[in-house]
Amino acid sequence: MAEPDVSDIRQWTILKKLLDEPLGTKLGAFLKQNEYPHDATQKPLGKYYGQIRNKNLQIMSLPTEQRLNFIESQIKECQMLNSDILDIKQLPTVNRLMLIDLMSSLSVDGKLKMINILKDLPIEEQGLLIKIITGL
Repeated sequence: MAEPDVSDIRQWTILKKLLDEPLGTKLGAFLKQNEYPHDATQKPLGKYYGQIRNKNLQIMSLPTEQRLNFIESQIKECQMLNSDILDIKQLPTVNRLMLIDLMSSLSVDGKLKMINILKDLPIEEQGLLIKIITGL
């Protein structure tokens, strides 16, 4: 069986569809009917039920007349984010190229130590450290 689409766009689309259902429709039953994870105890997909439940709570806290507009704005935002991600090809920065050169010369233990050091530093300090080490 294929994994269900659990993307943010699908979550907002399902919630938009839920607004058209009769008042009192239970979220879990509606999700099950739409082949979406419908229970937090479903492993490993239960976390997606939690995400859509939280989105639903967010919607229900809004006045009725604002709910549909809010959902549509969220769908548009997701679509813009997805299209932006597909259009951008990230080129390696000078710091990344220097890090690749540096890491290729290290042993496995040295690579692990370097990763542990870098992950605790802010971005600016990571670049500075890489420049210092490659200058040695």
